[in-house]
Amino acid sequence: MLHLLTLLLLAGCALNATPPEPVSPSSARIEVDRQPDRYELTGVYTGPVTEDLTYRLEVTREGQSGRSRSSQGGAVLSDTLSTSTVNVSDGDRVTARLTILDRERVIAEDRLDEVVDA
Repeated sequence: MLHLLTLLLLAGCALNATPPEPVSPSSARIEVDRQPDRYELTGVYTGPVTEDLTYRLEVTREGQSGRSRSSQGGAVLSDTLSTSTVNVSDGDRVTARLTILDRERVIAEDRLDEVVDA
């Protein structure tokens, strides 16, 4: 009988327990404006902004004319982070990676990997 009362008491406490706070979803997105001779890539963040958030936007273009690479980063202050423009030709491969970090821990990421078909 004592065990039954203990189980009922524990079950009642569990039902009255406060559920944990829901985690706000965070997302990273690379928006691409494709022109015949250039790509304009913009990093976009959706989620709560805190003082510990930083981002990195890395863009690489490889093709017959060689390879170029750019890297931008900094504090997340708003939803639009930064824009990188790269000149492209037909057949070039463009890769990009946007990473959102909270104290060095990745919380959101997006990638782009495509061949230019002008």
